[in-house]
Amino acid sequence: MTWNEIVITNSIWPPIIYYIVSVIVGILLFVGKYYVHRRANFTVFMLYGLVVIFCGGCQLDFSGLVVIFPEIY
Repeated sequence: MTWNEIVITNSIWPPIIYYIVSVIVGILLFVGKYYVHRRANFTVFMLYGLVVIFCGGCQLDFSGLVVIFPEIY
């Protein structure tokens, strides 16, 4: 692979949308944490833990895709 084969898009919107969605998801996770601590229920805690793991996995997956395959976005 040479430097000429790397595709760089001219659009700045994919990273902007990614970070906006990241901030929104972070705020929702913070509100969820507040709700879980207020409820003090083990089942809700476990479900929230799974949601956090899922969100983290999606964030890692999409951030890698934006870096590796910018032509998709």
